[in-house]
Amino acid sequence: YLTEKRWERLPPKAPEPEKPAYAPAFGPGWAAIRIRDLLTGQKAFPALKGWELRAIEKGALDRDSAERSARQNGGWPAVNAMHAKAGERGQGMHGHGPEDERLGKLCEFVPIGTDCWRAWKAEHDLRGWPWLPDPGTMRGAYFPAGGPERLSEFEHAIRGNQDDVGGREAAE
Repeated sequence: YLTEKRWERLPPKAPEPEKPAYAPAFGPGWAAIRIRDLLTGQKAFPALKGWELRAIEKGALDRDSAERSARQNGGWPAVNAMHAKAGERGQGMHGHGPEDERLGKLCEFVPIGTDCWRAWKAEHDLRGWPWLPDPGTMRGAYFPAGGPERLSEFEHAIRGNQDDVGGREAAE
């Protein structure tokens, strides 16, 4: 091996396989995936349960609030799974890609209890979206930068209209 210098004829080493990217819970990549899934629409249309329908008939339960709760708890299965992993075990997401990383850069940290935090909570309630589990020691979470009033910019970025971000408002 040494006298013949066989190492010079060895094929090149195969590249190391890429490790799947990890987005920590409540971080920018996690937030980007979460908000993207919420913005792209409800994924499931859960029906009210029999006991809920009977309670509505008896006047013991409001139909609108029951339907809203059903949507929040079952309308976005992937988001609810993210919430469960983050809330119960503090786990983020494995295997997100460069696009999620790009969208994560459009997010900012929002501390719990701030006006911006309350605005995001109100936006989630208005849209019927599920709200975050307790972020624990993180003391806040990431959301698209600029608060809910600039959510359309994040939505443009999701849909690939980055060149148009802010363009419509400028043209009006």
